Amino acid sequence: MAVDLHVHTNFSDGKLSPEEAVRRAENRGLKGLSITDHDTVGGVEPALKRARRLELVPGVELSTVTDDEEIHILGYYVDYKNFYLLSFLDKLSRARVNRLEEILTRLAELGYGLEGEKELKKISNPGRMHVARALVKEGFVADTDEAFALLLKKGRPAYVPRYKISPEEGVELILQARGLPVIAHPIDLQDISWVERLQKKGLVGIEVYHPRHPLIFTDYLLRLTREKDLIATGGSDCHGPEGGGRDQIGSLNVPDNCLERLQNLRRKKCYEKI
Repeated sequence: MAVDLHVHTNFSDGKLSPEEAVRRAENRGLKGLSITDHDTVGGVEPALKRARRLELVPGVELSTVTDDEEIHILGYYVDYKNFYLLSFLDKLSRARVNRLEEILTRLAELGYGLEGEKELKKISNPGRMHVARALVKEGFVADTDEAFALLLKKGRPAYVPRYKISPEEGVELILQARGLPVIAHPIDLQDISWVERLQKKGLVGIEVYHPRHPLIFTDYLLRLTREKDLIATGGSDCHGPEGGGRDQIGSLNVPDNCLERLQNLRRKKCYEKI
């Protein structure tokens, strides 16, 4: 039986509600699901209340930044009511709102004034994907890929840097919230040595299974987890119901022993604290 440990909801830049994400996972017969929204845990409790036939893992995906690249850190089994975590995520949310304001201003100056600006400003945890979808909806670009390539990615005219939290700080934040930090989609890493560097700070795993990982890279990551004694995890990185490819809930064959190893480590850490 498979699991999906990387799913986004409409509490960040996904399109599904937490309840709908759980329903789809249960309908696919998954053993486990993790809600890992960007820089928020708002979708965790609704998902927990809806879950009946699977293990719902409280999670988060932190967007961390170095001098020249962005590194995402997944946190599993975080205490989603932890005061320190919530305080920090609130700071990130306010920074996202300020960033949105600046992006919209730049777009307007470039001739891409959005009629749906007021709706975007109602989003509690806005990101560039929300803006990209608005640009598509209003006919400025053909799809979100074009929106990023033309306007929103780093180096393009409407790009605005995010509030910076380092990868080391991201790992520390997850550990503070009694979570298990895992490096997300390492296909994006410019330097794989980040795995070893963050393991020294408390990283416990690598997201091995991901829609954008070629089979040869997945095999390499599996060998790396064995060499480094790290946990292999994986998930669809689902952001919405459209399509039907490898980025849909349960679309990847992520073995359930990924979840079992996380569970065992969580129990071990809880025991050590008693």
